[in-house]
Amino acid sequence: MAGFEEVIERKTIVRALENAAKNEKASQGYLFYGPEGVGKKFIAEIFAQMIITRGLPIEGPIKDIIHVTHEKETLISVDEVREQINATVNIKPFKAKYKVYVIEDAELMNEQAQNAILKTIEEPPEYCKFIFIAKMSEVFLPTIISRLRLIEIPGVSDEAVIRHLTNETELDEREAANIAAVARGSLGTALNFARSEVFRDNFEKVIGHLKSRDKKEFSDRYSEIHELFSDKKSTGFVINIFLMWYRDVSVYKSGKDTKNIYFKNNIVEIKRQAGHYTYKEIFDYIKNINTVKQMISSNVKSDNAAELLV
Repeated sequence: MAGFEEVIERKTIVRALENAAKNEKASQGYLFYGPEGVGKKFIAEIFAQMIITRGLPIEGPIKDIIHVTHEKETLISVDEVREQINATVNIKPFKAKYKVYVIEDAELMNEQAQNAILKTIEEPPEYCKFIFIAKMSEVFLPTIISRLRLIEIPGVSDEAVIRHLTNETELDEREAANIAAVARGSLGTALNFARSEVFRDNFEKVIGHLKSRDKKEFSDRYSEIHELFSDKKSTGFVINIFLMWYRDVSVYKSGKDTKNIYFKNNIVEIKRQAGHYTYKEIFDYIKNINTVKQMISSNVKSDNAAELLV
């Protein structure tokens, strides 16, 4: 069974959860929230196991942890809440002192589903604990939030991501630093990128374009932009790299600050472009990037939308 010792950074959160579980002082309900890939599910699952085992070794599957499932990718329905939670809360734990309901992707509960579970978490049996896992807290009804202890799981530092990638993969420090810059604290995202040859190839192409964009003829910029945005699956991270690059140019232009630069490996080109572009040119281009992002999310063909970036 994985333990809290495997959690990277976030030690204050880990100690508090570990003490609560071992001393049987866990609250009735928790909401673990944070961006994609930061480890909130991993931490929540360990916590659920510790509530059941109180930190003691246990053999075999833990039957008193109930994972709520849903058929549709984008919805946890009111019927699923009623059938899997409300109808079973009065069944006592199989073996342990407690039983724990784990609701992953809890933000997918619509208002009806949230109201259905509210009736249960208002006055649950003493042996029931509830763990919600979600990307954000704002999507929940205030009455739900008031009955949960909120645990925000932040991303890890770039240094921790780089260290983990160089230890656990065949990447060198330069490649790991590039991925850490794009992953923005999400270790899960960083590992997915590290295992993807497509990502690494595209990353080099995007950075290559950005480094020399201001030196290229219009026709070259046009063809490169169309190539970069031709694959719809990769447009999301391509846009994010564009935004982060020009954010770096803006940050350096504002105060020659290198500490908060994402793409430190490309600081020479960042500095050069900060001197080359005016503030208006930088902010106008960032505005165009965000417009393209919105157009693509509205199902405008990605390479057509991206013509704004030529």
